[in-house]
Amino acid sequence: MPDLTKTDFMLYLQCPKSLWLKNHKPEVYRNYKKLDHSLRTDGYEVETYTQPLFLGNTSPQVCFQCPLRTDEGMSTYVDVLEKNHDGTYNLYEVKSSTNIKDNHIKDACFQTIASEDSGLSVRNVFIIHVNANYVRGATVDPHQLLQKVCVTRKVRNCEAETRAEIVGALTLLSEDAIDERGCECYGKTRSNHCDAFKHFNCIPQENSVWELTRISESKLRILLNQDIKRLESIPQDITLNAKQSAQVHSARTGEPIVQKEPIADMLNTLVFPLYFLDYETASSAVPKMPDTKPWQHIPFQFSLHILHENGSLEHKDYLSKTLTLCGVKDVLHALCDSVGSVGSVIVWHAQFEKSRNCEMGKLFPEYRDHLEDINRRIFDLEDIFKEAYIDARFCGSTSIKKVLPVMCPHLSYENLEVQDGMQAMEQWFVMLNATGSNRLAIRNALLEYCELDTYAMVKLYCALLNLEK
Repeated sequence: MPDLTKTDFMLYLQCPKSLWLKNHKPEVYRNYKKLDHSLRTDGYEVETYTQPLFLGNTSPQVCFQCPLRTDEGMSTYVDVLEKNHDGTYNLYEVKSSTNIKDNHIKDACFQTIASEDSGLSVRNVFIIHVNANYVRGATVDPHQLLQKVCVTRKVRNCEAETRAEIVGALTLLSEDAIDERGCECYGKTRSNHCDAFKHFNCIPQENSVWELTRISESKLRILLNQDIKRLESIPQDITLNAKQSAQVHSARTGEPIVQKEPIADMLNTLVFPLYFLDYETASSAVPKMPDTKPWQHIPFQFSLHILHENGSLEHKDYLSKTLTLCGVKDVLHALCDSVGSVGSVIVWHAQFEKSRNCEMGKLFPEYRDHLEDINRRIFDLEDIFKEAYIDARFCGSTSIKKVLPVMCPHLSYENLEVQDGMQAMEQWFVMLNATGSNRLAIRNALLEYCELDTYAMVKLYCALLNLEK
């Protein structure tokens, strides 16, 4: 029987059948699992900064990444075990997040049980997490970056429940076969689905009720209890909000719900030239440069398509070559040189770009007025697809990656080397340490991806203009 690791136990809590599939049919599970390398890297980096917190102690009083295995089959590494003078231990779990979440308590409880079942006596349990208010100086100060929080009472309060869950996970792992038809995620909303959801559950390929925008779990279960799996099958007596009703109507008719007059009114507020802007940003648990906070988004790249009133289109962009404040300033300087004092600035999900502009204005006050002026001129193109253009083919989302294939099927991210913002950040970090042709290839991939983001907005804008024709 496979050992039960902490990671596997947390997977069991999300979806027991996914745990079984991961261990008994790993080749199948790998087809569905998407690894988030950046979060793992951040976790390891945060752990390196915990060691100075225990400098007053010397081995064997403190053990980092202490391996443990129980006779029952639990196997884990405890981030920090600190031995007290009376022979008991304090247990520390290290997290790269800026707050303590419910699953962190379960995580720490698993570690506590594994420690005690290995013969250790645990006195207190702590979670070490990142301080959201920390602002880095010239170097990282671990004592300011990290916070210790005692969670002993919370861990002990859920110990009996966690022990029962551990028994359940170990029992499941011992099974040679399970019923792979359906899993516990069937009645959950999309954001709570396990990675292998489509392996276990037979659901419609399009217009499924799981795609209904902002559907609650309680409403989802009402529909599923009536064996309603498709949007067009939702009966009239089910209460829906306006956006949900529009999405269902679109699914039934096969046509989008388009409010042409409100769309025209929104577009008529725009002033030429039109600046279609998108940032790519990097963030990390441990701030990479002075005057920044944990997980602060640092722009390293922008793409800007400029549409003039005569219909001509030009493109400008910039990609930073260094992970420094000077690199950010170079991005900002190139942006402010490219965006004139007149014209609307069109973005997708305005709060993101506005927040980046505010943060850069604080870092570089000499650009603050220009950035505030840009923010005053921002128009959020996504708002049209939230309020006045509803299409069931958007799958209940207003993400540009859902809207673009429907509105402009000739454009696609699928063939790009970089296909989303997380991958862009990861590749930029790789590029900074690359050389020669490899560095150039990554640079070109990043430029191509970001350029498509803004060109996509141009084409969507044009498609909306053509609604009246």
